[in-house]
Amino acid sequence: MELPLLLAAGLVAVLSVCMALWAGLRSARRSSRRRLLALPAPAEWGPVLRRNVPLYGRLPGPLKERLAGLMHAFLNEKRFEGSGGLEMTEEIRLTVAAQACILLLGWPEAELLGGAGRFFPQMRSIFVYPAAYVHDELEYRDGLLKEPSPQLGESWYRGPVVLASAMLAAGGTW
Repeated sequence: MELPLLLAAGLVAVLSVCMALWAGLRSARRSSRRRLLALPAPAEWGPVLRRNVPLYGRLPGPLKERLAGLMHAFLNEKRFEGSGGLEMTEEIRLTVAAQACILLLGWPEAELLGGAGRFFPQMRSIFVYPAAYVHDELEYRDGLLKEPSPQLGESWYRGPVVLASAMLAAGGTW
C-alpha cells in the first residue's frame, strides 16, 4: 500500500513543478514581449518603411510608435530565411514585419501580451523568394490535378509563410 501512495505523491510533486515552470515561462515571455513592445524604432527604420510600406507615411505618431514596438516583437519571435538564392537583408525583414504588424495595430495590449497568444502564434518561419516561384510537384486541389503555376506567396495552417520579394517591393525597391 505504501508504494502506490509514494508513487502518487511523487507524480503530484512532478506535476506541480512542471506547472510552476510553465507559469514562469509564460510570465517571462510576457515580460519580454512587454519590453519589446515599448522599444522605439531605430532611426534607420524610417527611410526603409517610408520607401517600402506606403501606409507608414500616413500613420500618426502614436501609431508609428506602436508599430515599432510590434515590429521589435515580431522580428524577435519569427525566423526569416532567403530562398531560391535570395540573400535575406534587414530591409526585407523590416518590410515584412511592418506589413504584418500593421494588421495588429488595433489589438488591445492585453491580447498582444498573452504569450504566443494572438501574435501569429502558428507562424514561426517566413521564407522569401526573389521573385515568383513554382512548386516542383503537381498537387491535388478540390479533387482535381493542378499543374504547377507561379506563386507570389502562400501561407499554411500551422506552417510557414512563403513570399516573393518582388511582391513585397511593390511599394518600393530594394
